[in-house]
Amino acid sequence: ISLMQITLSPLTVSEVSAAHAAYNRCFDWLTAKGVRQWLLRLDHATYAKRQAAGEAFAIQVDGVLAGCVFVPFETISYYGDELNTTPRWWMHTLVIDRAFAGRGPWRASCRSGVRSGAYARRRFSVVALRQ
Repeated sequence: ISLMQITLSPLTVSEVSAAHAAYNRCFDWLTAKGVRQWLLRLDHATYAKRQAAGEAFAIQVDGVLAGCVFVPFETISYYGDELNTTPRWWMHTLVIDRAFAGRGPWRASCRSGVRSGAYARRRFSVVALRQ
């Protein structure tokens, strides 16, 4: 039995394009299935901005980039008045490349992010994470 090594670490500049490409493949796959998880496609500049701010994290399986997740410390007005006024760590735009579907990196990255607070120093909120 071979166990996969799944890691969560800050996304590097050299990984931004690959992470964005994985996001686009996932976006296209969801759209083709009729799933409206993300209504607007994020551009490459958004991935570069999140990486530069230290908010993008790589999900690697056996040293290969398998996906990405954003973990910014911010308020989000979408979730109502209470959450709009208190900054929190948000885990969102979790992407697992379709090549890794069913192999476990989604669950492992969520567990890792929650256990470590996804490198957070304050409250960590997980909103609407569903498989």
